Amino acid sequence: MKFNDILKEDYFLVYRKYLTVGQKFFLSDRHGNRIIYGVRDPYKIKSDFHFYLTDDLSDEVLTVYDNSLKDYTVKYLVYSGDEYIGGIKKVATYSSIRHKWLIFNSSDNVAAIASEDNWVKGLFRRFVNIPLLSIILQNNVTVTDLNNQKLAEIYRRFSFFEKFDLRFFPSEENRSFNRMLIVAFLGIMLDISSGR
Repeated sequence: MKFNDILKEDYFLVYRKYLTVGQKFFLSDRHGNRIIYGVRDPYKIKSDFHFYLTDDLSDEVLTVYDNSLKDYTVKYLVYSGDEYIGGIKKVATYSSIRHKWLIFNSSDNVAAIASEDNWVKGLFRRFVNIPLLSIILQNNVTVTDLNNQKLAEIYRRFSFFEKFDLRFFPSEENRSFNRMLIVAFLGIMLDISSGR
């Protein structure tokens, strides 16, 4: 099955795999079948991510490059094969209190905004370093288009292990939005939540 066909579904479970070399996480469908495998390069300073359709990591379909050594704004570049499909940039002046990202399309125009839904919980989680509190105060992340129409929502389950529900909100207005950018964003979000 092709990557775009997989992403026609509107619900996925995302969870991190522990006790591995490097960061690994999976996307499963609503029936629990693993369908996308994400891997962070374990031996690089930069946070590059690779996404595969098979567990032997032989079928790469999406790559996210950390461009921070070239771009002080830390923009991540997203490729599907050799095709540039967009970018993701953290809004530094905003994210000290509440994480916020801009998601760019292949023309490098802002196509969506991803942000935590509660700045109060975000503020406590950053400055009160208590593990249990960080679980209780975990924010949802909402992705909207420039008209403030919801594209997707990512929310953490109440668990000591990092498990997230990813839900897309399809509509005629956002059908042209490339969902692969949301999958790329998941890798970045999980990397930040791990303390990198």
